[in-house]
Amino acid sequence: MKKTVIINISGIIFHIDEDAYGFLKNYLSEIEKHFLSVEGGREIVEDIENRISELFSKKIENKKEVINMTDIKKVVEIMGTPSDFAEEKDDDESYSMENEKTKYKSENFFRDSNSGFLGGICSGIANYFNIDPIFIRVIFGVSIFFYGTGLLLYLFLWIAVPKAKNISDKNKIKKIYRDMENRVVGGVISGISNYFNIDPIIFRIIFGISIFVYGLGVVFYIFLWFLIPEAISTSQKLKMKGKRINISNIEKSITKELENVKDNFGELSEKNKKKTKILGNFIRKFVDFILLIIRISFKLFKMIIGIFFTLIGLVLLTAFFSTFLIEQTTVISDNIFGIHTFSLYAYAEYFANSFDIKILLFIVSVIVLIPILLFILLGLKLIFKFKSKNKLIILSSFITWFTAFLFLIIISINISNEFSEEKTIKNRVVFDDFQLDTLFIKMNENKFLDKNPNYKKSNIWIGDILIANKNGKNELLGKPTLNVEKSETNKFELIVNYTALGKNQKEAKENAKSFTYDFEQKDISIFFDPYFLIKMKKDKWKKQELNLILKVPEGKTIHFGKNTDFIIYDIKNINNYWDNDMVGKFWLMKNGSLFFNKK
Repeated sequence: MKKTVIINISGIIFHIDEDAYGFLKNYLSEIEKHFLSVEGGREIVEDIENRISELFSKKIENKKEVINMTDIKKVVEIMGTPSDFAEEKDDDESYSMENEKTKYKSENFFRDSNSGFLGGICSGIANYFNIDPIFIRVIFGVSIFFYGTGLLLYLFLWIAVPKAKNISDKNKIKKIYRDMENRVVGGVISGISNYFNIDPIIFRIIFGISIFVYGLGVVFYIFLWFLIPEAISTSQKLKMKGKRINISNIEKSITKELENVKDNFGELSEKNKKKTKILGNFIRKFVDFILLIIRISFKLFKMIIGIFFTLIGLVLLTAFFSTFLIEQTTVISDNIFGIHTFSLYAYAEYFANSFDIKILLFIVSVIVLIPILLFILLGLKLIFKFKSKNKLIILSSFITWFTAFLFLIIISINISNEFSEEKTIKNRVVFDDFQLDTLFIKMNENKFLDKNPNYKKSNIWIGDILIANKNGKNELLGKPTLNVEKSETNKFELIVNYTALGKNQKEAKENAKSFTYDFEQKDISIFFDPYFLIKMKKDKWKKQELNLILKVPEGKTIHFGKNTDFIIYDIKNINNYWDNDMVGKFWLMKNGSLFFNKK
């Protein structure tokens, strides 16, 4: 058991064990003794303490509460000692970016929410590739204008990528900062020049030219001003220039700043300095105000998006429960908005047996429910900024969803086997007693729906099958199709084709026999029913179809009466009339085709 001491470095409280405290105290005393006697020594000591505080904070981020001797020795190894200065050379100040990338590249991709603007996605990608997050933020910002793909990708990564537990040391990466010492306006260009080690005049020319391209240069400059932080501390200035943050470089940086202040003081008159300061302060305050408005708007936009996601998710969740889980059979046809409520469970029973349907609906529920809940979770996180174990949630959700998807495929294949064979039963009716030249085609009243108080129409169709409700029980009404062809005899004929599916030919034939259709000839007219009723042993939908083919002799005429366009289907005619345009007209069969016959 060791005694711990509470210390304050640069305004941050740390717990340190007694041995490490003694070592640290001697180390800081040696630094103060070396620097306080030189010009700018106080600033050098303060920046060294800031850097030590920053390194200690990394330990706290890793949930380590007490600084020990090992931690102190690592700090000394990074910072160096005053006795090391004489042995260092200028060539050692800058380090190779490629070497750093190889040494410190992250092995896994995590979100770095501690240093990120929104979710830490860009910072996490930058950590993985060991580059400055500014590049990734610019790419995402530009991609938003390409049909919003950047925003969708960002939201997906926010959900899928877990948050980092241990944050890598950003000081090992050369970073972009705004260089306020060499600025013209906001220090953006000079900061970019420092990062790429290129003369700033080149970037200033590029930005100057881009101003004349629809003003993009100004917009992009302000955008970068918002993204790129200012290099304020000595540590940030060293990172901006790609130098190690140790005692030697901190001393050289502050000494150089003091020399620059003296040189600038000698070169500029008080009057010019005052004018420059006023102009610079005005521009900076104006831009800072704009950036403040942008930040507030961005946070507000984030909250609005969160509310939108949450509301949409709740609406989808409500629709999910009402559609998938409520076993109601009521069909409403007269509500204000024309919306017909129904239970998916009730109608799914027409396709398969009850057990398969319950299993299938449960699996479909899981597949639909998981994305909806994740959508709501994302919305709540945007609003309330709470923390969650994203990695565990995403992994468990994906495993559950994928397993349900596999079961869905297996059960769907099993159900589809019930529809593997097709059979058609053909009936032929010859109108022997019809001797006139013109046959009138008319429609009967709908005995199922028209003026029948026991039926309620739902407008819910499965192909050409209408689901209706009779006294609280659902029934299937099929819609026939009528076509016209040339008769090979001198008599009118009607071919009635009953078609259905089944798991084999025998069952398909039984299904084709399970429904009947009513039509009748009265004098010079044929009356067709608009629907046929499907009556089966188990009331299952097996793609029942009824196709009517009216055979018209050469030289004979037909007339389509009112509402017959409900059943006529793609009837070919020389005049190229659409089906609904054929209604109310006489049509002559001539040379195997129908002609519009003006009578």
